[in-house]
Amino acid sequence: EYSVTAINPSGLKPVMLPIADDALKLYLAPAPYLEGTDVDLVAQTKKLVGSDKNAASVVQKLRTWVFQNMTPDYTIGVPRSSGEIFHKRRGVCRDYAALFAGMARVAGVPTRLVGGIVFGDGKFYYHAWAECWLGEWVPVDPTLNMEVVDATHVKFAQGDVTDMYRVANIVGKLKIEIIESR
Repeated sequence: EYSVTAINPSGLKPVMLPIADDALKLYLAPAPYLEGTDVDLVAQTKKLVGSDKNAASVVQKLRTWVFQNMTPDYTIGVPRSSGEIFHKRRGVCRDYAALFAGMARVAGVPTRLVGGIVFGDGKFYYHAWAECWLGEWVPVDPTLNMEVVDATHVKFAQGDVTDMYRVANIVGKLKIEIIESR
C-alpha cells in the first residue's frame, strides 16, 4: 500500500535565502546535467530573482518562467544539461524539471529531481518534476504549471537526472488501484 500526500507551501514558515544548512549543500551543487554554469541561464535566473530572498517566492517565479518559456517536444529522448535546455527551450517533463532545478540551484534553493507517475485523463503516466527545500521538501511541477503539486503525483525516485532512470524499471510493471481519495 502506498500513500500520497500533497504539501501546500503557503502553510509553511517562510525560508529566507541564502540557505546555509550543510546537509543541503548536495542539492545546491552542480550535478550531472544540472551544472548551473551557463552564463545565460545564470543571468536569466538572477534577473528573475532580483532582490527576492523568500525561497517560496523565488521557486514560484522560476516555476512560472520555465512553464511559460518551454515548448513541449516529445521527439527529444536523451538527457540534456540545464544550460542546453535553456538555449533550446523545448523538451519533455524531464527537461522542464532539469531546467527548473538548474535555475533553482543557481538561485540558492536546494533542489532535487523526482521521477514517478502522474494521474491524468483516467490513466497514470511516467513523469518528472522537482522538489525544493522550503523548510521541508516541497514538490514543484513546472511542466504542468501547478502552484501546488497534488496527490496525482506519485514519487518513485529522487536525486539528479541520472536517478530518474530507476523509474523506468518500475513503470509498465505496476498495477495501480485507487482505493481511497480524500
